[in-house]
Amino acid sequence: MTRNVCPLFVICVISSLVQLGWGLDCYKCSTIYYEDCNDLQDISKAEVELCPQNGGQRNFCAKYTFSYDNKKMTQRSCATVDDCNLGLEMLKSMYSIDVLKSCDFCTGKLCNSATNVDVTVTYVVALLTTVCMLL
Repeated sequence: MTRNVCPLFVICVISSLVQLGWGLDCYKCSTIYYEDCNDLQDISKAEVELCPQNGGQRNFCAKYTFSYDNKKMTQRSCATVDDCNLGLEMLKSMYSIDVLKSCDFCTGKLCNSATNVDVTVTYVVALLTTVCMLL
């Protein structure tokens, strides 16, 4: 009986944990306008952005860290492509920068905060498969 329940259990858990990125909420801020955007410890002051639905295209939350005017800067927003080069091009047009210090993408609700950890589907599937094999 447990062998029959296990696949159904795995499907239910994965579907509850995985967010596909459509209708995704992300933090939106820039250190230029909101100094605490670098660390985002007080998230109550951060703006939340509902990512636009672009013809069914998947959305990501993004966090870019770069130097501007010899200061550490952070930009958090929605992104439609998880590509650091495109992020750099966007930031170049906005702030005239040349180098990104870091570039992170995630697909969980409000996952681009300083303290949030995004659980990947691969780890969840591996964990659930191991549990099912032990039952």
